[in-house]
Amino acid sequence: MSINRPRRIFRSDFPHLEPKRLAALLGVGLIAAAGVSVAMLPHRETAPAPPAESLYAPPAQVAVVDGGTLRLGDRVVLLQGVEPPPRGVACGAHEDCGGAAANALEALVREAAVACRVTGVDGLGRPFAICQAGGKELNHATR
Repeated sequence: MSINRPRRIFRSDFPHLEPKRLAALLGVGLIAAAGVSVAMLPHRETAPAPPAESLYAPPAQVAVVDGGTLRLGDRVVLLQGVEPPPRGVACGAHEDCGGAAANALEALVREAAVACRVTGVDGLGRPFAICQAGGKELNHATR
């Protein structure tokens, strides 16, 4: 036995993997770990949908917040499907679109009781509703 020849003291029984196979195995392992992690996340209990809530306010308790939001007594209600521009946004020649939308809604609810049917809530917990005043549905009304 020659001294210059290296000796193998340890011989591994683990098979040599090509880089492509090693990458594939690591990918599968990561996907499996991610699946287990997601499965272990706490599950939220989903509450049953509350029954449709109805709101009513006499004319003295109705206030317009903006072109798509009403205050009925102590409750704030968003008109479902109505997304007015914010106040101060110009449309046409120097007109305040948000202010015009609020004024139009004010004209529809002036001296009229408002009745709303709550249909859901937004991400902040504010109720969306379909509202009527003076025989008109406010969500689709035009003057």
